[in-house]
Amino acid sequence: MKYTPGQLAFGASSLLIFPASAIFTYYLIDNRSWCLADMCVDKTMANIGPTMQQTLFVYYGFLALAIASIETIRRIPRAQRLVSRPVTKSSSITVGELTWFILTLLVSFGIAAMGFMFWWNRGIAKAKGKPLDLFKVTISYLFNSSGDVVAVLMGFVMIPASKNSFLATFFGLPYNAMTRVHIWIGRAIWWMTVFHVVDGIIKYLYNKRDPLNMIRVPAGAEWGEEGYMGACGVVATVALLIVVITSMDFFRRKWFNTFFYTHFLVFVFIAFAYFHASNCIYYILPGLLMYAIDGFIRLHSRFNHKDKIKSVIFEDCSYITLTVSTKKASTSRPGEFMRVCFPEVSKFEFHPWSIASADSETVTFLFATVGENKSEWTWKLHSLLLERQAAGTLCEIDVCLQGPYGNEIEFVKTVGVVGKTKPAMYVFYVGGTGVAASIKAIEKVLLSNDDAKVLLVWSARVSGIEHLSLLKGLIAEGRKESRVNFIVELYNTYGGVAAIDMGTESYIDSKRDEKNLVEVGLASYQLYHQRSDFLSILQKHVSVLDLDVSIVEVGVFVCGSAGFVKHALESVSQFQQENKNVHIDLVVEPFAL
Repeated sequence: MKYTPGQLAFGASSLLIFPASAIFTYYLIDNRSWCLADMCVDKTMANIGPTMQQTLFVYYGFLALAIASIETIRRIPRAQRLVSRPVTKSSSITVGELTWFILTLLVSFGIAAMGFMFWWNRGIAKAKGKPLDLFKVTISYLFNSSGDVVAVLMGFVMIPASKNSFLATFFGLPYNAMTRVHIWIGRAIWWMTVFHVVDGIIKYLYNKRDPLNMIRVPAGAEWGEEGYMGACGVVATVALLIVVITSMDFFRRKWFNTFFYTHFLVFVFIAFAYFHASNCIYYILPGLLMYAIDGFIRLHSRFNHKDKIKSVIFEDCSYITLTVSTKKASTSRPGEFMRVCFPEVSKFEFHPWSIASADSETVTFLFATVGENKSEWTWKLHSLLLERQAAGTLCEIDVCLQGPYGNEIEFVKTVGVVGKTKPAMYVFYVGGTGVAASIKAIEKVLLSNDDAKVLLVWSARVSGIEHLSLLKGLIAEGRKESRVNFIVELYNTYGGVAAIDMGTESYIDSKRDEKNLVEVGLASYQLYHQRSDFLSILQKHVSVLDLDVSIVEVGVFVCGSAGFVKHALESVSQFQQENKNVHIDLVVEPFAL
């Protein structure tokens, strides 16, 4: 892939942040005058400076080794397949994601153990042979060490937080994987904070002291003498608690606006965690600087050039197809998304939308209103579009676009490339508005000169999905391309047919109302009023491929709700067990992220 000069400059500056941060923090430990915290964890604190500098070698050395490992894995197909493999047959979590998360925990606890041993050895030396109260010193040193774990995890959690990330641009790290790891580390920070607080209370009670003294500010206390340390810790903990609650999956999906705005409290948490104890800055600095660059790029796109809406289609199925006049998506690839802001709806709120279609002048998205709360962002946008359409001023609405972000669907990268191995079949199994993520990929296959078989299976809980304008155009294009065998199966689960029940074993409805080759303009499709069974679909369509060859390559893209994705993964796993000569290149985009 060729990079623009801007991308290369962005990547170089981002990469230099890491060694620059390591050098700066190394000398920061030796300079008390640079510390702005109430408790400065540096060379003046019981001579812990050398130990803290050693932890920097561990932390930044691990990051350097991780980047080198990622680049090596990218160049070895077998290793890439290994880290991309799901950890279980019903999970979209990959081996690579889980491995990275476990390693971050091990490094965090390892660095904390270095601090623990420093205090332990210091305690033995001070005892001068006298017996130690092991419980007392253990809870005391665990209090310090648990704070160290939080400090290191704060560094790890910020690294995947940037939307404009050189890690994604140059190393191809999947956006979903980075988001998921960010969430996991964030929750680990919360539980270690809880442990830190509980251990502190036990420590005070054991020493027969009032635990409230941890947060009280002594009379006449001055900043830098650790009198405000407890109060700063309380502020940081409360801010973190709000962020954790509003980041829970159910909360984020139902009240996204609240999640969006309260997430900025993380900077309150970071600031007061630093005031509480300065060592968190030693690890979080590169992530913060990366996020600062990301923020500058995003603010520039917000306040610089604004694009305009070109057209809006209110689909029969209640979805909305929206096309924006812009050149920003001209180089977008199948599977990527953009962050979209409508200043008239919310000045700073950006939402990720999959790119359904794009060319040198426009980009098209598909979205639906969420829930029944009319104050929710998508409902506000829906109302604005209706009002402006009635007033004839639809094309005057400003749109701010960021991106494209994300990664190209892996198995369509070789489409149209001469001499490259390609799948014998492309399967897109999508639910609801997840169909948007598949349309651009299918377009790419249809417009190539490759002999291919393409299967689109779309399940939705709305009626009229067969009339979606994007679908009509897609099938019409498929009818023109004689080299491509394009099959469309639609599953309408609206009304009398219940939606997929995440808790049930069976996904098959005994009632079947099939319409074969129903005409919609130039388009033909099969419509079923039932729930889809992906295993049966694979058995039906992949079985007609030439299975006499040693290995059959099939690309499968899945995008939908948690229950939908779980069913798809279980189906793929069972199908592969039954068909050892079929290799499935699986790409999953869950709604949950």
